[in-house]
Amino acid sequence: MLKQRSHLTSVLAVAMLGIAACGSATKAPTRTPTPTASPSATAGTPTPTPVPTPVPLAAPIMIQVENIDAARPQSGLSQADVVYEYQTEGGISRFTTIFFHNPTGQVGPVRSARLATIKLLGIWGGTLLFSGASNYVSRMLDSSGYRHFNETSAAGALYRIGSRFAPHNLYTDGGHLAAFEQRLRPLTVGYQLWPRTPIASLPPSGFNPIGKFQVPISQSERPIFTYDPATQSYTRVEPQTGQLNDANGGGPWRPTTIVVLQTKITIGPEVEDVSGTHGLDFALVYGIGDGQVFVGGQQYPVKWFQGPSGPPQLTQIGGQPAPIGPGQVLVELVPSGQTVIPR
Repeated sequence: MLKQRSHLTSVLAVAMLGIAACGSATKAPTRTPTPTASPSATAGTPTPTPVPTPVPLAAPIMIQVENIDAARPQSGLSQADVVYEYQTEGGISRFTTIFFHNPTGQVGPVRSARLATIKLLGIWGGTLLFSGASNYVSRMLDSSGYRHFNETSAAGALYRIGSRFAPHNLYTDGGHLAAFEQRLRPLTVGYQLWPRTPIASLPPSGFNPIGKFQVPISQSERPIFTYDPATQSYTRVEPQTGQLNDANGGGPWRPTTIVVLQTKITIGPEVEDVSGTHGLDFALVYGIGDGQVFVGGQQYPVKWFQGPSGPPQLTQIGGQPAPIGPGQVLVELVPSGQTVIPR
C-alpha cells in the first residue's frame, strides 16, 4: 500500500513560512518519487535512455500502537506502509507503524516507546509520536537528536477519545497529522524502499508453499497468519481474541508481505513497570541473522542485514534479493533460534 502521495499542501505551507522568515525557501521533498524527465532529442540523433534519478523520500511519521486485548481492534494498522512488531516486557508486543503518506482515518491506541523504538527511529529517520516512555528511554530519546513528540509536546496532534478507557484511548488521525507536519521542518531520508515484485511474477521459492503459519514473537504472543489468494494478502488471528481487524472500516488487517527476522534480544537496563520488569533490547543496527519472507503464499528463507539506515537487506540463499510484494510490509522481530511454525 505504498501510496506515496504528495504532501503538497504541507510542503507549500512550510515553503511560505521559509520565504517569510528568510526571503528564500529550500525546495521541500516530495512523497511521490518521479523519474527524471527525458531530454529533448535533436532530429537524426538517437535519444539516450534516461536513467531514473531517485527522488529523496520525505521522512516518515512513526507511531507507536499497542497490541493487547484491550487495544483491539486497533485503528490505522492497514494504512501504514511498514509495520514492525516486537516483544516488550511480560510477553506482550508493540507495533511501530511507519507512514510515508498521511492516513485517512484514526491511528491508535498510541502507546509508549521502548529501546527498540529508538533504534527503529534512527534507522528510518522518521518523526516519532508516542504516549510517553520510562525515565531511561525518555533520557535516551532526548539525547538521541531524533525528532520525537509525546502527548504533551505534540501539542494537539495526539488526543483522547471518549469511547475507550485510559490508557487505551490516545489517538491521532490524518487531519491532525497534516496540521502537525505543517509545523515541522521538512526532512528527507537518503535511502529507498525495497523494489516490489508483482505477486504474479514471484520467482519459485524452491520450497513447499506455506499458506498458514504461526510467528513466535514471545511465549504468549504467537499470531497465526493465513494467506488469502483472492486478495493476495495475509489475515491474522490472535489466539485470545480471534481475527485481528482494523477499526477503520472493520475489515481484517491484510499485510501483503511478512518478513520474520531472527534477532538477538537481551535484557535492557530500564525498568518498564511498577513490578520492576526490565525491557528488552534488540540487536538491530548492523544486525545480521536468519529470516524468512512470506509473500504470495510462498516462503523465501533469507539472510538479513540491517545497515545504519533504510530497510533491512534480505538476501536469498542463492544471493538474489528476496521478493517483496506490492503493498504493506510487516516485519516481525523474533528471538534468535525461533522460526515460524507451519499450521
